[in-house]
Amino acid sequence: MNPIISLSKVSKVFSQGTHRVEVLNQLDLRVETAECIAILGKSGSGKSTLLSLLAGLDYANFGTICVDGQDLKKLNQDELSRFRSKKNGYSFPAIPSYEQSQRPRKRWHSS
Repeated sequence: MNPIISLSKVSKVFSQGTHRVEVLNQLDLRVETAECIAILGKSGSGKSTLLSLLAGLDYANFGTICVDGQDLKKLNQDELSRFRSKKNGYSFPAIPSYEQSQRPRKRWHSS
């Protein structure tokens, strides 16, 4: 059976001038259909970068990313747009939890 997600030797490097930050280094990952995984790590360890790569929002510097049998590097912008609209779904909180905890709460009174 083919995996739903397959990463092979994926690396992502961010550069600013002479400063280089290697966020992902030759990452290999295989996720089978109906398998449930969690992506855990410290702040700055590459979790959001990995999700951006899997969503086709960014490109890896090296390696291969396949999602549902499609090599994302081989898709043009229109194909990536269709891929994102049909294959991906990410949900982010509208309000960060700290800000949410500081909001006034409604009080409900029973009659």
